[in-house]
Amino acid sequence: MTQFETVHVPGHGASAYRGAAAELKARLGEVSWAGVFSPPGYSLGEMVGVVEAELGGPVAGTTTAGQFTHRGRTDGAVIFGYRNDDAKVASALLPGKDISSVAATYQADFSDLRHTTAFSLVDGLSGNGEDFVAALRAEMRPHHQIVGGAAGDDGAFEVTRVALGSRTTTSGASVILQGGNEPIGIGLGHGLEPGGPRRRVTKASANVIHEIDNKPAFETYRAFARERGVELTHENAGRFMIEHEVGVYFFDELRHARAPLGVDANGAITLAARVKEGSAICLLDGEENKMISAARDAALEAKENLRGAKPAGVLVFDCICRGMMLGDSFDREIEAVRSVFGSDIPIAGFLTYGEIARYRGKLQGWHNTAAVVAALPA
Repeated sequence: MTQFETVHVPGHGASAYRGAAAELKARLGEVSWAGVFSPPGYSLGEMVGVVEAELGGPVAGTTTAGQFTHRGRTDGAVIFGYRNDDAKVASALLPGKDISSVAATYQADFSDLRHTTAFSLVDGLSGNGEDFVAALRAEMRPHHQIVGGAAGDDGAFEVTRVALGSRTTTSGASVILQGGNEPIGIGLGHGLEPGGPRRRVTKASANVIHEIDNKPAFETYRAFARERGVELTHENAGRFMIEHEVGVYFFDELRHARAPLGVDANGAITLAARVKEGSAICLLDGEENKMISAARDAALEAKENLRGAKPAGVLVFDCICRGMMLGDSFDREIEAVRSVFGSDIPIAGFLTYGEIARYRGKLQGWHNTAAVVAALPA
């Protein structure tokens, strides 16, 4: 038996969490694994622990920058459950970048399976998500997959959390491995375009850009903003920078985006992942229809990557900047994904501080400003 269901948690407290989990259990009977996408104001460990006790687990959870189902965005937490009686499942909570427990489990029980996917929820603020994905990728076979997202905190950029059961961490990852006879279909799209000329990172360290074209990095953003009638300061820059992320070129191809998390007094910009010194970059613009079309393309790719299997449900990991840029039109993006799979297929998703999608044809596993769609097979 294979089934996927979502429920909305109507409020705070153990009774609300338990009631929502009981509703999910009544629909599914049993779960192979489940997930919780929670506003940062909820007690994540308490909620995920209560849900796991009710469902039997494993249950992974994350704080978000917004959560949604096929019905649209919601203020309350979202719980989803997946039942696949043919699947093999394991889980781990990693308090840091050390993936030894996941690696050992994978090598012992999953490396010989034809279809394996690591669903990963990672800290959204440490800047080491890319390193985590690279380390996990190194332990897995080339055709095995990694998908997921980085935790958020509603755009405050102060603290993010992930959980496995009642245990939480602010600097690590929660991972659920699934292996089985059918593939999980993954797709990726962004629909963003260069908003200005190509520039060069002339000074950088780790995930911090100090200078662009030999000037403090923030000066590039200020000049870019003035062209759009906006005067940026350190205090008001956050939203504008998120809506115009850093695009990174690979030769002439705009390969990926990197989300700015903050700017310091010297004009250095901290990003969600590294951009190497010497990289060619630009600042990005997004047009609503192109972004929505890209989400639909991601869903079409995910459906195709099911390789003929029917979908039971869909997970969507969508960048916070897309939620900000689309605003009230964000539900159009959800509808675009839904139009590909059909109105009877449940969807659960959240707005992230980074997206993970490593699958056949996409060897770069860490992304920003993207819509990642994962279709779970029936």
